[in-house]
Amino acid sequence: MLKNVSEFILDGYGSGETDFLTRVSQSSQQVQDDLNLFIIDPLLAVLASTDQTAVLEIQGHSDRVDTEGLSREERRVQELQASADRANSADVGVFQIVAFNVPDPKTFPGDWADLNQVVIMRRVAGGAFLINSSAALTEEQRKQNRRVVLTLASFLP
Repeated sequence: MLKNVSEFILDGYGSGETDFLTRVSQSSQQVQDDLNLFIIDPLLAVLASTDQTAVLEIQGHSDRVDTEGLSREERRVQELQASADRANSADVGVFQIVAFNVPDPKTFPGDWADLNQVVIMRRVAGGAFLINSSAALTEEQRKQNRRVVLTLASFLP
């Protein structure tokens, strides 16, 4: 039975920037608190229980690549790579935060695959789901497009 669903969006990535933990550390205290409230704390609660499970979906997004001289396919490949790198970095970063915050980090498994209570789903969107898509975008609008979306669903038996 579904217990809870929560979502967290981390945007503000600069062009070529993909490191999740760096982006989090450079974000406001409110953003860091929201990450803990909506994703980290509920994951820790699932792991502390004996009967809960969770699915964490990690979506990586990029801005449109407008580099002149590149073919449509070359642009698409760059967009997909940037969003894949963001999703992978978020995967590793969330795992590191969770591992650091469990009661006994020394006995915590080394990978999500070793946890039977949490399933990870990574999605790579490239520039397919832009928040801002006009022809002329400011850098701030482009940073909104470059984002990671974390959605956590927790379940009771």
